[in-house]
Amino acid sequence: TPWYDSPGIGSAEDGAQYIAEAFHRARANTAVTSLIYNDYSIETVNSKSDGVYNMLSNFVANGVPVDGLGIQAHLSSTTFDAASFRSNLQRFHDLGLDLHITELDVRLPVDANGFASAADLAEQAEVYFELLGTALGYSSLKVFQTWGIYDGDSWIPGKFPGYGQAL
Repeated sequence: TPWYDSPGIGSAEDGAQYIAEAFHRARANTAVTSLIYNDYSIETVNSKSDGVYNMLSNFVANGVPVDGLGIQAHLSSTTFDAASFRSNLQRFHDLGLDLHITELDVRLPVDANGFASAADLAEQAEVYFELLGTALGYSSLKVFQTWGIYDGDSWIPGKFPGYGQAL
C-alpha cells in the first residue's frame, strides 16, 4: 500500500499503526459505515491469520474503530481444513467482530476444455457446504458471497492456469 511509508499516516517502523490510523480517519469521516479489515489467506488458523488476529485484538483493546473481519476465501478444495476454519471464525467472533466471507471461490483442476472431474466437483460441493454451514453457526456472520456469479467471469483461469470451475 502507498500508505505504508507515507508521511502523515505512519511508517514502516510503526508496524500496523498506519492501518489503525486509516481506521480512525475513516471513522472520523463516517459514523454509519461498517469498517472491515479484509484479507486473503486467512481462512484457517495459520501464521498470517495469527498476525491478523493479534493486530485486530490490539485494535479492539485500544479502541481502534474496526467493526469486522473480511475473509476473501480463495480456496483449493484439497487444502481446506473445516475444523481450522471453525476455530478461526470463533476467535474473531469472540473479539466481537462481524464476520464477512467476501470473495469465496474454490478452484479445481480442469481438463483442456476447462472442465473439472465429477469427483472434484463433488469435493468442491462439500467444501461449499462445510463453509456455509460453519459460517451460519455464527450470529456475527453478516456477509457470505462468492467472487463472481458464474465461472465464465472467474479470475481463476487467468491467475492459475489449469484450474477453473471455482464457482
